[in-house]
Amino acid sequence: MKEAKIGMLTVKGVSKAEIAVIDLVAKGKSNAQVAEILELKEKTIKFHMNAIFRKLRIKSRTQLVIMVLSDEEEETELKLCERSGGLPVGKKHEALDI
Repeated sequence: MKEAKIGMLTVKGVSKAEIAVIDLVAKGKSNAQVAEILELKEKTIKFHMNAIFRKLRIKSRTQLVIMVLSDEEEETELKLCERSGGLPVGKKHEALDI
């Protein structure tokens, strides 16, 4: 287990395989695509995703992507605003124009 910086996200206690999965998911890849790229079974990717969710205390790949792409330095804690559709509090998303 080690610490890694992926995009703007610093994560601790993740394996090399989990880092690779996080990177590909943040690039928009599906579990099946990640499995193909990493030459693993899709079930293995699901296992890694569950471990990532547990370690980062998140519930969705959307939250994971937001954490990776966030321009604020945050250590595995994401503050979400329900009314903003899951975007970090105080953030504006240009595509949604909110």
